[in-house]
Amino acid sequence: MDPIIIAALIGAFGAITAAVITIVARGRQGTGSITPIKRNSKTKERSEWINRLNDRYRGHAEIVRLVESEPKLVNRGWVKLTPRQSQKADQIREGYIEEGWSTDPYGLLDEEPQWHDNPVLLHYRMADQAQIVALRKARKKPRVLSTSVVLCFPESQELLLHRRNRGSATYAEHLHTVGGSYLSQAKKGCDEKSLTRTGVREVREETGLFIAGKNCPKKMLCQETATGFVQFVMIGIAVGSDQKRELLETSIWEGKYVLVPFSELPGKLISESEKWVPSGKMHVLSWLALGAPGCSAGVKFGTYAPEELFDRIVGSG
Repeated sequence: MDPIIIAALIGAFGAITAAVITIVARGRQGTGSITPIKRNSKTKERSEWINRLNDRYRGHAEIVRLVESEPKLVNRGWVKLTPRQSQKADQIREGYIEEGWSTDPYGLLDEEPQWHDNPVLLHYRMADQAQIVALRKARKKPRVLSTSVVLCFPESQELLLHRRNRGSATYAEHLHTVGGSYLSQAKKGCDEKSLTRTGVREVREETGLFIAGKNCPKKMLCQETATGFVQFVMIGIAVGSDQKRELLETSIWEGKYVLVPFSELPGKLISESEKWVPSGKMHVLSWLALGAPGCSAGVKFGTYAPEELFDRIVGSG
């Protein structure tokens, strides 16, 4: 046979094989796996500070990209469990009901998104906490959709964070940004297909504050690779000092809010004894790298400008 024809056939076979591998790999993605972001030409256009943070938090958390708008959500029904997982979930749920705990449905990412679409489309399946725990006990990492909010009081120069409860399933007693899991539309009064609504609801529940989700200077998508959470991050929501009276006087079961003066933030970030949720610290550092949106120009954190404090913590590169 002509060598040119043979070479063409070999090339065609290689292309078909690659396509089949890609299809099989996509079919294996879903509620139980974390897929690293592929570094294509668009990814290379990301800001240099994102690469530095991803290197620092490799294995714990990853910034996917900054986004102009929140992702769109598509519900694909309830999560599919094995018979053994379903039985375990039923047992866990019975305990929750006896204790009077919530069995609200959350959202689990069902397939790997096209992360560079605008807006990003997130297909998810519903699962209650019992089903999520059953998946974790089966050594899965359910990719729970969630929202985190970086909140600041620019007038009094304070950052509002959240200290997780001692009984938290992940990162107990660690500092985090305010936020929580998306509540799917299976129940009245839910988050109505909006991760921004999730952020607004979680801020209200955890701090007592009412915020306007539309007043968000910067938005970001992250993956908490260690736990499976997929995060929509609202960066730089500014709150007026007059709203401090709305803050809850007591802590809630999930934990309690923490007001950190800007002058004390360097110490919180530098201290090795301060326990942070890795993604939460990444959110705060992202806020600094972006110039502390929500604050006035020239804002200082002790003696540091926002970008200077970022370089002090992460390294000058």
